[in-house]
Amino acid sequence: MSRKAKASLNRYISQVAFFVVCLSPLIGLGNIIARNREIENAGRTHQGRLNAASDSWHSTQWQLSGANQILAVSYVNEATAIGEASKALAAQEVENKKAEVERLEQIAKQKELKIAAVMANYNPPPVNGRSIILNTLAVIIAAGIVWQLAKSKGVTA
Repeated sequence: MSRKAKASLNRYISQVAFFVVCLSPLIGLGNIIARNREIENAGRTHQGRLNAASDSWHSTQWQLSGANQILAVSYVNEATAIGEASKALAAQEVENKKAEVERLEQIAKQKELKIAAVMANYNPPPVNGRSIILNTLAVIIAAGIVWQLAKSKGVTA
C-alpha cells in the first residue's frame, strides 16, 4: 500500500475515532434516557392498576354503606311491625339485608387483597446507571486508543 493511501486510511480512521469520541457520551445519555422512560412507564402502569383496584374498592364501600343504611331501616321496620305477618316479613327483610351486607363485606375484603397483591407485585426495573457509564467509558477509551494509534502514525485530523 502506498504511503499516500496509508495516510488517507489513517486520516479516515482518525476521523472515525474522533466522531466516536464525540458521540459516545450522547449514546450513553440516550441509554440513560431510555432506561428512565422504561422506569417511568412501569410506574405509570402500576399506578393505573392500583387506581383501578382502589376505585373498585371505593365503589364497594359505597354499596356497603348503602346496604348498612337499608339494614338499619329494616331493623326499625322490624321493631315497629304490628301483627304476626308483618313481623315475619320484617324479620325476613332483616335477614336478607344482613346477607347482602355480609356479601358486600366479603367483596370488599377480596378487593383489599387485590390492592395488596397489586402493591406486592410492583417491581420497578432496576436502575443500573453504573453499567451505562462503564459502557460509555469503554467506547471513549477504545476510540482514544484508535485515535492515538492513528496519531502515532503521523496522521492528524
